[in-house]
Formats: sequence, structure tokens, C-alpha cells
Amino acid sequence: MCNYSELILELAKQRTGLKHDLDDEIILSGLDSLQLIEMAADLEKRFDVRIENELANIDTFRDLAAVIQSQKDKTDH
Repeated sequence: MCNYSELILELAKQRTGLKHDLDDEIILSGLDSLQLIEMAADLEKRFDVRIENELANIDTFRDLAAVIQSQKDKTDH
């Protein structure tokens, strides 16, 4: 099982210049909507998942990691 959390936090830091915690709300993290979509596209490519359609339901970085994990669990079986 891969831990997606560290990569998500690193990508967010690269885009905002700020350190984030998993329970930070993405909307308050300093990421604008374009940066969030770009980050989602990077994660989709890297992990071969589709998360862009889930973004409206994701509040925190932890939620984002859980969506990726859930999709990977489905495809790995």
C-alpha cells in the first residue's frame, strides 16, 4: 500500500510555498482552483486514477489521499 499523503502535501507546498497538514482544508490552503486542477492532473497521471470529478467532494488533503487510495484499491484487485 502506498502512502499518497506525503506526495500530496509536497505538491501543495510546491504550488503555494506553504507547509500543509493532512487535515488542512484545501479551500483555505492557498491553492487557487487552477492550481488544484493541475495538482489533480499530476496525481491522476502519476497514479493512474481519476480524481478530477471527485474534487467537489474533497475538503482536506486527507480526503484527497483517501480518494486516491480508494481508487487504487479498486483497480489493484
